[in-house]
Amino acid sequence: MAFHLSLSECKLVVLGASHDNGYGTLLRSLRTDGKMSRIGLLKGYECVAQELKEFEEWMAEIPWLFMAQKLGDANRSSRSVSPVSPTKSPRPTTFSAAAKTANGSGASWQVVSFKASKKAQINTIKDLDPRPCYGHYLREGCTKDTCKYGHDYDLSKNAMGELRKFAKRISCDYWIHDMCPYTAETCINGHVCHNGQLCPFRGNTCFFQKWHDENPARLK
Repeated sequence: MAFHLSLSECKLVVLGASHDNGYGTLLRSLRTDGKMSRIGLLKGYECVAQELKEFEEWMAEIPWLFMAQKLGDANRSSRSVSPVSPTKSPRPTTFSAAAKTANGSGASWQVVSFKASKKAQINTIKDLDPRPCYGHYLREGCTKDTCKYGHDYDLSKNAMGELRKFAKRISCDYWIHDMCPYTAETCINGHVCHNGQLCPFRGNTCFFQKWHDENPARLK
């Protein structure tokens, strides 16, 4: 949950665990980081876990979404458990059957099947829109909450190579102001114009300004 909240694309996390004390430490940490505005706590049965009572102001209750009592307590008070016949193996419970049992009336519920789908690996970045985020793929991570570039592509080795070359064609803003902590080799952006002395914009509108040759004194 903390990982998803660190992503700018994640606008809201809905947590239905008001009965679970195990989330207390995590929620306190998120509250300290000022992220509780992006968390919605759904209240389950009437009893709220002791560790989570301090978060009741963030809790919302949707009638009939959850049972009012613990499942174990409700079963214990309403019916006895029938022993399984030793001569027959119990049939596996399907999602549809489980839904009918929980409903009690036998009415058919729509069961949604969640299947994990692996995204196809991308071999080139030239047709991607939006373009992959340099900070996300080439640095430790993107730090902009409103970043307009892509963060969820599965890039192949070839696509990563293209991204590095593309990033090198963009001048490093920190280098221009003599503030870049990286060398020309380790910085993801360019310190020298890739067109070198043949650059048609040299001395005019090139973003690399005067750096159009491999000057060892400037590259370190």
